[in-house]
Amino acid sequence: APYQMIIALYFLHGQLGPSSYAAFLVCLMTIPLSGILSGRMKKIQTAVSNLRDERVKFSNEVLGGIKFIKLQAWEGQYEARMNDLRDRELTELRKYQITQALSGFIFTGVPIIVAVSTFAVYVWLGNELDVATALTSLALFDLLRFPLFMLPNVINNLVEAKVSVDRVQSFLLEKETIPVAIDPLT
Repeated sequence: APYQMIIALYFLHGQLGPSSYAAFLVCLMTIPLSGILSGRMKKIQTAVSNLRDERVKFSNEVLGGIKFIKLQAWEGQYEARMNDLRDRELTELRKYQITQALSGFIFTGVPIIVAVSTFAVYVWLGNELDVATALTSLALFDLLRFPLFMLPNVINNLVEAKVSVDRVQSFLLEKETIPVAIDPLT
């Protein structure tokens, strides 16, 4: 994607001259925005994973002690706690989906903003926008569309992978609860 963006911006510069810097500027401004969105999504994804772990652990405890829970008639209390865990998890999932939708909305609109801002600067600099220049430039903007459209998906996948790797790493680096003997094998 970076190579495709560089090549498209190079050809845009050849086609539109200095007004192509507006396209570069808009692309540059999306980088901090994507950083903010990915940080928020990482935080929410971590919270979702922790809540899911808590819910699954509680479910396993309930299933393991179902006879005792039935004997004591505690179904209502356990059902209320399970529903609370599910509601908290769904709330975090909803936040994640909203943030992901906002990210998709912003980055779907970026290619249009890039084209409009570049054409506006091109005309503002005193150039006349003819059909040949516009269509050629739109074809180059179309080359920019794919990397700019895929950027939020890549960021989302990287965030989810980072959260998963961190969780596996913390599990694998946990201290041993029972020390392992260092006796040689005989």
